[in-house]
Formats: sequence, structure tokens, C-alpha cells
Amino acid sequence: MATKDFPSNAEYVKTNEAEGWVYSIYDHEGREFTFFLCYSNDGYRIKLVFPDLNNLPNLYQSFIDSNGNIKTLSRPLNSKIAYSLSVLWVANPNYEEYTEEVIKWISDANSFIPDVKIIFDRVKNEILGQENSVEMLCQTAVEHIAKVAPNHPLVLVAVGPTGTGKSESVASLAKVLQEVYPELGYGFVRINLSQYKESYRVSELFGSPPGYVGYETKTNLVQALSASPKQVILWDELEKAHPLVITALLSLLDNGSLLLPAPLEDGRFYLDCRHAIFVFTTNLVWEPIYNALLVANSFGNPDIVNKVCQRHFTDAGQLPELVGRLRQFLFFRPLDEFTEKAIILQSVNKLAKEYDLEVSNCNDDVISIIYEQEREKSLGARPLQSIVNRMLSPALLVALHKRIRGYVNIYRDGDSLGITQA
Repeated sequence: MATKDFPSNAEYVKTNEAEGWVYSIYDHEGREFTFFLCYSNDGYRIKLVFPDLNNLPNLYQSFIDSNGNIKTLSRPLNSKIAYSLSVLWVANPNYEEYTEEVIKWISDANSFIPDVKIIFDRVKNEILGQENSVEMLCQTAVEHIAKVAPNHPLVLVAVGPTGTGKSESVASLAKVLQEVYPELGYGFVRINLSQYKESYRVSELFGSPPGYVGYETKTNLVQALSASPKQVILWDELEKAHPLVITALLSLLDNGSLLLPAPLEDGRFYLDCRHAIFVFTTNLVWEPIYNALLVANSFGNPDIVNKVCQRHFTDAGQLPELVGRLRQFLFFRPLDEFTEKAIILQSVNKLAKEYDLEVSNCNDDVISIIYEQEREKSLGARPLQSIVNRMLSPALLVALHKRIRGYVNIYRDGDSLGITQA
């Protein structure tokens, strides 16, 4: 957030626990109130720093909880709205209730435009080694969400080898939108296009025409979009779809609507998809694209990524009817050793938490033995979770039988793993 939205005395502060701005506001009697507008992984919140609760005028106390947080912020908001609320609170301490209407009034029509930084930080913590692509995914998604009347759905194509985080990044984006910004109402649909290799399966995706089996049955895609046009839709393995599926998608990309063979409950034969976010994944021609971007050192340049991807897709004769309609390509790089080992550690920590344990120390030998097994298969991050689960779960179970709880150390024990109390 730009500091111009804050008073001139605002000071940016960053600690191990949080980051944000400290600023002061004076009420009509000249009393000073100092706030910490705190950014954390789940959004911006306001905490009263000065005066302390014991010296807070009675007039204001009913709106401050025992930790100094302004009660009206029952959920994360973006920074500008949160700051505006603190100004309103100081100016109007007798206001009985800060309702949704007040929040909307403060922020005009933009109350719930997500904060790109919040989303990016959350997604990149899940998807390691793909910062450029994750940043572009989050940025373009928020730009689309901010549109009041988009003409088309957002269409992105994630290109890269197997196991590099293409599908997982889209799922993570949808999860963050649902958890941090539930008021946006975005759902998530995952469609595995490898299940639509045959022409007759098109009806399983969009619905059957009158007189055919399944005519009255709504598919998952139709159900989701008819319930809400705000959906994050992951189209996995684009290259495996039957050409008729691709043809059916063209009008959707061109017009922002999907024609249906059977009417909806309200009689409509179409779905409005303009607010949707479509992300296709594919591993087509990723190697020449990677080599070209590597030579140009341009993984972080969206314009060059687009040009290189479009050129190689066109030269290879792949999906020619789609290439011209694609708005943005995201390239997911092959994972290097550093990233794969970081993913292993991430997986170890996640699995331990499933057993209600926290990893205090994970010996380097633990990471190495898992990495060596994965490297033999060269399948990227995809098999890592299963390898970690296979090797670590027995040790975690033994630890629980030994009544080891809380923080633990994980070490290599020959060809297996062991756990001790930290």
C-alpha cells in the first residue's frame, strides 16, 4: 500500500511477527491516538498502541477489545479501508455499530478488492520456486476481480514440465480468495481434461441435448457457473482434450458466455462467464520455451514470456485455434535442487503437523535421503509428498507410541528416519 493514504507521521515497521504502519490521529479535543495497522498473512488489522487501555477515555472503550484491537474489524480488510475505519472511529466514538454499510460507504464501490500482496505472500509460501509466475497469476487475478463489468473471463495458460506447481498454484489462489476474502464469493472447479479425450464426452462437460441421456442432469461445471459466475476454474492437461472440447470453449473465450444444450431453471440457455478466472495447464513445447527464456534471461518479463510461448506454440502447430485467444502465459520452470529440498522440508513440516507435532530440527541427512530417491525419477515435486509420507509416517507413529509430543527432532537412521523429543 502507498503511504500517501496515511498521515505524514506514518512510520513503516517490520518485526518477526508482523509488519505495517504506525500512525497517530487526533480527535476534536486534541487527544492523540496511536495505531498499528498490522499486515499479517491473513490481512490488515488495527491495534491501538497509545493510550493504553487503562488511560483510554471511557467514550472509546466499548470499541476496543482486551488486546487493543478495534472490534469492528471482525475480518481482514485491505489497508486503505482499515485506515479509514480508524479515522472514523476516532471522530465518532459514540457511533453504536460499525455495520457493513459503513464499511462500504468508506470504500465506495471498492470495499472488497483483494490486496495483491496478501494473496501473493500466501500463494508463494505454498508454491516454492515459481515466484515470477505466481506473482503474475495473483496480479492478473486481482486486476480481473476489480473489474465491475468485464467483457471476457480472465484466461491464463500455465506452461511447464510435470510437477512444477502449475495446478497447485491455481488451487492455492482459489483457497486464499475463499479464506481471506469470502465476501467475494469465488468458488473453485477443477476439470481434468484427460477425462475428455473422446468426442462423446463433451456432453459430460457441458450437458446433453434434449432427448439424450442426462438431459436434465447439470454437470459440475454448469452447476458451479449457474450458482455463481465468480469461479476459479482449473482446466488441467489442455493438450489431452478432444478437439470438440476445444471448439466448445471458443465461444466461451470470445463472448464470455457458454451456450447450453438444455435450459437452466430460469429458462436461460447460456451461462455468463465474464467474472470467471480460467487457467489452463499444459506441458506442450515447454523445453524450447524454457531454453529461449533461459538464453534471454526473461523469466520475469511477462511480455517476453507471452511472445516466446505464442511463437513456439504456433511453430509447433499446437492448439492453433486457441493460441490467438489466450491473454497471458505463465511459465513454470523446472525445479532446481535447492527448491526441491525446500519442498521436501515443507512436506515434512506439514506431515508432522497432521500428527500434532512441530519440527524443531530436521537433519540435513533427512532431506538428502528423500531427495536422492526423488531425483532418480525426475518427476519434479509431485512424488515428494508420497515419498515423505512413506518414509516419515512410520517414525511419526513410533514417536506417538513413545508419548513424544510437541516439538521434535527428525534424523536419519540408516535407510530410515527417526524422531526424538526436542
